[in-house]
Formats: sequence, C-alpha cells, structure tokens
Amino acid sequence: MATTVDLFHTVLDPGPPDVADANTLLLVHGWGGAGREWSPQAEVLAAAEHRVIVPDLRGHGRSPVLDEDNTPVAMAQDLTALIGATESPRTWLPARPVALPARSSRINESPSRNPRVNLALS
Repeated sequence: MATTVDLFHTVLDPGPPDVADANTLLLVHGWGGAGREWSPQAEVLAAAEHRVIVPDLRGHGRSPVLDEDNTPVAMAQDLTALIGATESPRTWLPARPVALPARSSRINESPSRNPRVNLALS
C-alpha cells in the first residue's frame, strides 16, 4: 500500500445551518491538471448550497511531488484519505469515463468499503 499524501485542497462551504447535511462534491482534475480548473464550476455549485472540495492530486498543482508511486491507485488512496477526513455523510465524485482511473480505482471498488462515496459518471 502506498503512503498517502496530504493533498492541497480547497473547500467551498455553503455555510450554516447544517453543513454536514449538504451534498459534498469532490471535483478531481485530470492527469497533468490542477484543481483550479474547476474554479468556475465550484463557485456555482457552492452558491447552489453544495459543499465542494477541490484537491490537487499528488504531483500536481500545489500538492507534494513524490519521487515514486505517482500512480492512479496511489492518487485514489490519497482521495480516499481526504474523503475520510470530511464530515460529510455522502460524497459525490463527478467523473468523465476517460478520467476515471484515478478517481475510481479503490475509491468506489466496493460500496461496503466506502459507503459514503457515490461515483457519478457524466
């Protein structure tokens, strides 16, 4: 198992009354990108009272770069750790099939393993 990385991430919260009850959307960029690519969408979704988390994957943007193990599986483990640190009862991962490996590998492999995560294909 890879060592997880503390990912740089931005959280846009709808604010009171019950943030824990808000839908949480994890917006993950593609290979070679950065979370800032989601800025326009993140702001619109937060304004619609969704909690939005936008990370930079390991080796991308403002997250640490490791000398090894910069694989989709390791990136998915990082995302799983980030989701685990949230207080949201449900997290949605919007994903395009072409960018699916880093987002879904291990995160959504078994509902019993991660019952708080839903993968939404677009």
